[in-house]
Amino acid sequence: MQRELKGGLDDGGIAELWGCIADLDKIIPLINEEYCAFYFTKLRTMAQEAAAPYIPTAT
Repeated sequence: MQRELKGGLDDGGIAELWGCIADLDKIIPLINEEYCAFYFTKLRTMAQEAAAPYIPTAT
């Protein structure tokens, strides 16, 4: 997130961010503790917002 705020992500940073989102998509449904699930869902939301500009356009 800090790299995005400080000027944007390079290709490696974008790939890493999307990888983190994919990992969170797998992990969050397995969390049984409400606070932890909420926390990681918020992290996923922030990551998705940072990654949104880097979604390839449809051709």
